[in-house]
Amino acid sequence: MSGQVGRRLDAYGQFEAFVLQSFIESMLPRNAINVFGRGSAGEFWRSMLAEKMGGELARSGSVGIASRLATGATHPVHAIASTTGGPLTPPVALLSMLPHIEQHPADTLPSADAAASTSTPNL
Repeated sequence: MSGQVGRRLDAYGQFEAFVLQSFIESMLPRNAINVFGRGSAGEFWRSMLAEKMGGELARSGSVGIASRLATGATHPVHAIASTTGGPLTPPVALLSMLPHIEQHPADTLPSADAAASTSTPNL
């Protein structure tokens, strides 16, 4: 037996188990009366099987949802935003691919009131 079997799940692991339970439950057959039984009891056993399977998969760590969530600060977008301290700006390569878009400094853009007055036709 693996040492992972008895491991308690942290919040990320519990979330992973819940997500996996939902996926597994949607994949289990609904009309397997011989396996799960009929009616509410059959749905209950089907749900319990999906819950246990999701929990064991989360404990094994083989899917990796919890570990990715736990290291969320190292995601490239988060890393850029935290180092710049402000909103993200498009990369220069992206801007060069869009030559038809004029770039204006924020102080030369018209205000919202001026834009609204020029875009409303006089009837």
